[in-house]
Amino acid sequence: MKNKNQYNKLKQLSDQHEVPFNPAAWDKMESLLDDRTPPESPPPGASFFKPKNIIAMLILLLTLAWLFLPMGEQSANTELAKTTATTTKQDNYI
Repeated sequence: MKNKNQYNKLKQLSDQHEVPFNPAAWDKMESLLDDRTPPESPPPGASFFKPKNIIAMLILLLTLAWLFLPMGEQSANTELAKTTATTTKQDNYI
């Protein structure tokens, strides 16, 4: 109960608090934002598809395919596991 009262009191205080407007602080923020130079635009004809980016994407794609796609041996082991599971189920009913 004490924590709930403290929470409500803190909430009331935060709802009533208002930060006074300071025009000098706003002017300072505007000057900071205006001082920044915009990023340089890429030269005409520049593209993301450069040879090193293409090689990096191919390596990533092949690595992910190797990790997530099943290999030939694994599918044979899967068939063996299914056959063993079926045989085990049949043994339980005998």
